[in-house]
Amino acid sequence: MERRYFAAVLFISIALLAAEMGSIRYMSVVNYSNFAAMIISVALLGFGVSGVLITIYKNKIERELENWLFLSTSLFILFSGYVFILSKQVPFVPQSIYQDSRQILYLGFYYIIFFLPFFFFSFFIFFSFLKIKKRINLLYFFNMVGSGLGAFLIVLFM
Repeated sequence: MERRYFAAVLFISIALLAAEMGSIRYMSVVNYSNFAAMIISVALLGFGVSGVLITIYKNKIERELENWLFLSTSLFILFSGYVFILSKQVPFVPQSIYQDSRQILYLGFYYIIFFLPFFFFSFFIFFSFLKIKKRINLLYFFNMVGSGLGAFLIVLFM
């Protein structure tokens, strides 16, 4: 039974780091390299916000952990699939940020759009850690291996 959690953490970690590296590349091409580092800050923000929410609502979450695992995985997949489509709908033009004050608002929309996959991924990881407390070291191992593979594979396929 635990094996499926290890496999899920491995493959979802691969997907997340590939998505993060792909997002960094996307931002560096579309909006210049200055905004590529934004993806890293958005990822860390997603981890931080979800960690705070889990800390606050841990007792409620643990009662229905299976449902939360399913929901977080589903929402991660959904938002990961639509992040680039949604970001193309935002009329953000970095060159005109000094002349047009609306560009700051558009940059905020970018943050929200790119924030959501990382937010739901970190929910999944934290929920998995809550689910398998006794073998958390092995679960963390699969998380790190998946992250490394995801970063390697996206660089390889670029």
